[in-house]
Formats: sequence, C-alpha cells, structure tokens
Amino acid sequence: MNSSSPCSKRALWRRAFDRLVSAYNWRFRKRQHVYVFDSSLTAPTFPPGWNVERFERVEDVAADVWDALGDGGRDPSVADDQTEMRARGVLWVARLGGTVVGAAVSRRGRDFVRWFVRLGANDIVIFRVRTLPAYRGRGIAAALLRAIVMREALPAGEAYTDCRTFNLSSIRMIEKAGFRRIATVKSLTRQEAIGVAA
Repeated sequence: MNSSSPCSKRALWRRAFDRLVSAYNWRFRKRQHVYVFDSSLTAPTFPPGWNVERFERVEDVAADVWDALGDGGRDPSVADDQTEMRARGVLWVARLGGTVVGAAVSRRGRDFVRWFVRLGANDIVIFRVRTLPAYRGRGIAAALLRAIVMREALPAGEAYTDCRTFNLSSIRMIEKAGFRRIATVKSLTRQEAIGVAA
C-alpha cells in the first residue's frame, strides 16, 4: 500500500516545478549578454530624413517627445526615462521627418558604481533602446545606437550595451549596429549599477 498522501505528492511536484522555474530564470531571464562597439563591423545605414536629439535635462525635452514615448499616457516608461535623466543619464531621441520614432538613454562610465565589465570614466553605456511600434523593422534602433556611439564615445572611450539573453530581436539589432558580444552574465539591479534605487 502506498503511504504517500495527495498533499505530499503535490508538495513534491511543487518543489520540482519551483526548481525548474528557478533554473529557467537563472539561465535565461536573469542573464544578460554584454556587448562592446566594434568599429570594424558593418555600419547600419541612416534612414532619409533622420535626426537625433540629445537631452541632459528633463526640463529641456519637448512635450511631443514625452507624449510619443509615453504613447499618450498609456506607457509608464516615460517616468523611467525621467528617473534615468535625473541620475546623470542622457536621453537620445530619433526623429524621422520631425516625428519621434525611437529613443535611448546613455550614461558615462564614471556615473556607474559597477557594471558587467570594468568601465573607464569616458566609456558610455547605452540602454533603454527602443523604436516606437509603428516604425519597427526599419533599422531605426540600430541606427540610433550607431549615432550615439559616433557622437558620444569615439575616440574618447568604448561604447557598451547589454540585453537579456532571450531577447532575440534586440540581439539582432545590437549586432547590426556594430556591437560584438563579450560576455554573458547575471543581471544587475539599478541599485547595484548606479547606487540609486528605481
């Protein structure tokens, strides 16, 4: 006669499931690929009518930028952009024919407490790169990454970026922009990276 109760079987299955989820998160969801810019790689082309704006202060960003990036108030990521800017981040805005089509944030190496690799003071890390949904598939994010590197990093320092290991579209975009993978590591929290809580 089997002495196992349904409760103990459920508990056993639950523990096994929790271990599987933990292993999955460690391997895929909580790991980052780290990239460095490699000028020997092919550069993306810049779309016609392309313009990139650079903002250091939240107050200098035009209202149409916040409206576009926040999808008319439906996307809370604008608050994250503003938080990053107040912590020495620079907001980069891509426009096509005057219309906001994408954005990214960068920060100098000197403004990090720690990162995935050792950063020099003049190195830059580019993050929060995105293209607005209506403009995806046109190479805008890759061109924006390349434009930031050209204007901000070279020749003073290296340019880095990272993305989650499961984010295949971001991996393709980063490599198209001329970045080369140098590591796969455990994720850092914002507090660990810059010493400021989200």
